[in-house]
Amino acid sequence: IDFENSCLQGTRIISGKCNADVKCVKGDILKIPFSDNTFDLTFNDGTIEHFLNDSIHTVIDEMYRVTKPGGYCVIFIPNTQSPLLRRKYEIVTDEYVIFGHDGCKVPERIISLSELKSLTEQSGFEVVEKGYISHANRIFKSPNFLRDFYGSIFGWNIYVVGRKR
Repeated sequence: IDFENSCLQGTRIISGKCNADVKCVKGDILKIPFSDNTFDLTFNDGTIEHFLNDSIHTVIDEMYRVTKPGGYCVIFIPNTQSPLLRRKYEIVTDEYVIFGHDGCKVPERIISLSELKSLTEQSGFEVVEKGYISHANRIFKSPNFLRDFYGSIFGWNIYVVGRKR
C-alpha cells in the first residue's frame, strides 16, 4: 500500500523480476483500505518516522486493525540514534533530524527502540522480538548485551515484531 503511483510501479517492477505475487494498492496508511483481521502479517519499513506522534499511533493502530488474531506486525525504522549514522543526518531538534540525499531533504522523527516497543504495545500488539539490524546479528548469534550494544551503535535499523493476541 502506498499513496504514490511511482512507488507502486517500482514495487510491481521489482516483484515481477522476483516472480513474486504482490498486489499493489493505492491507499492511505492512516486509513488502510482493508477490512479488519485481513492479514497474517503487516509490514512497515521506514515510514512511521515521517509522521507526528498522533499519526504514528494511528498508523500502528491501523496495522493492528487489519492484522488477524495470532498474526504479526513487523516495523523497521532507521536507527537515528546511532552515532555513526547521525553523520548522515542534519540535527534539527532533540526529536527530529533531516535526512537528505540526491537533493531531497526529508524530516524524520527520532524514535528509540524502547519507544518503538512501547508504541507497538500501546496499539495492542504483544512484542515478541525487538532489536537492531546490523553486522552484529551475524557476529553474535544469540540475543545478548554485546549484540544489542554493538547494534545500538552500528545498527542501521531498529525493528519490532508484534503479535496480535
